[in-house]
Amino acid sequence: MKWRFDRKLVVEWSDEDAIPSEYNADSDFVFRMMGPRTIQAVSPSAKEMVLDVACGMGIEVVSMARKGVRVVGVDASKIMTSKARRYVSDCGVEADIVRGASECLPFRDSAVDALICKGALDHFHYPRRSICEFARVLKPGGRAVISVANMESLGFKLARFLDALGLSGLREGEKRPWDMPEDHTIKVDYKILKAYTQGVLKADHVEGLSLLWSFPHWGDLLDRMPKKISDFILNLLDSIAKRIPVISDIIIFRGEPEKNRQ
Repeated sequence: MKWRFDRKLVVEWSDEDAIPSEYNADSDFVFRMMGPRTIQAVSPSAKEMVLDVACGMGIEVVSMARKGVRVVGVDASKIMTSKARRYVSDCGVEADIVRGASECLPFRDSAVDALICKGALDHFHYPRRSICEFARVLKPGGRAVISVANMESLGFKLARFLDALGLSGLREGEKRPWDMPEDHTIKVDYKILKAYTQGVLKADHVEGLSLLWSFPHWGDLLDRMPKKISDFILNLLDSIAKRIPVISDIIIFRGEPEKNRQ
């Protein structure tokens, strides 16, 4: 089924199939590091109001709230807002969870100091409109951090090349991680992310996270290594990706609202 604009799909979206229950060391590294690195990029303080757009079940909301940050999570899905409220309550922190679409955030102009959007931009139906909303609700000099999978990463490009030669090990019709998932609305890479933010958010920092994620047989190879060695390799590759986001598996963009937004 090709993803289409369907209100029911949006308001009843659930993360049950978003992350597999079992995965290799490379996927574990990406899923484990993406949230903390997104928060690190926004560097929230206890004096600030921070918005988590498409907050999912509220993992980053809780993480920031535990540090004393005033944080509000917003998600269009009634299922996910329910999960997030329950998770926030179970963790015993103070944070608000509200329902709202990224394209029309339920906040006044210049209402928040900072904003994060982790792993969600490629699910939005109108990404440019959403980014304009990010800029609208941010105070002048505020900062937005967008972290998103790079579909033109070095690992994905090499994987497509091997697959074309029939060396990926996957059968015809089998799911390929380097192809655009069905529930994604856009295929993001470094150039596309720059184009979507141009004239709206002025970049002051862009970094990468992870390298060679989902490259054929790479995760299996890491799993067979002693953990100390696989961790060393993953961190070494990550240090390269951090400096060269155009080839990285995840792009982490930080920018502030343009003074004369287009």
